[in-house]
Amino acid sequence: MAKSIYEVLDSLITETSVPAIGKVVEHTIPRDLLPTSEEFENEEKLLAWAQENDVLHACMQSGVQKRIIDLRAKFKAFKKDEDWTAEMGQKAVNASTWDIVKRPKASKSDENIVKDFLAKMTPKERLEWINENM
Repeated sequence: MAKSIYEVLDSLITETSVPAIGKVVEHTIPRDLLPTSEEFENEEKLLAWAQENDVLHACMQSGVQKRIIDLRAKFKAFKKDEDWTAEMGQKAVNASTWDIVKRPKASKSDENIVKDFLAKMTPKERLEWINENM
């Protein structure tokens, strides 16, 4: 399963497909090359990180480059049951917006759901519920 950008920024561990060997290889990224997930999530902190590391201009250029790649992909994309047209591609590009990458919501495990449920009970209610359900 692909990691979110937030997980990569926290762990600095990622996987990259290497066609030369036909495998996906796990590797690390040096801390000084990327902000933390907390910095990435907050506009002011991200700006401060980029300025402190003297990479603001490079980060902005990189973002614009990626944006062009994304827009080109939108231009050529179409559904299998449709015939592609330049007008359709242009409409998709024109509808594009700049979006902030939100931290994914963590899904709670069954264990955590039960823990939260039990934490809201008094000790007596908790004991009664455990005796009835376990």
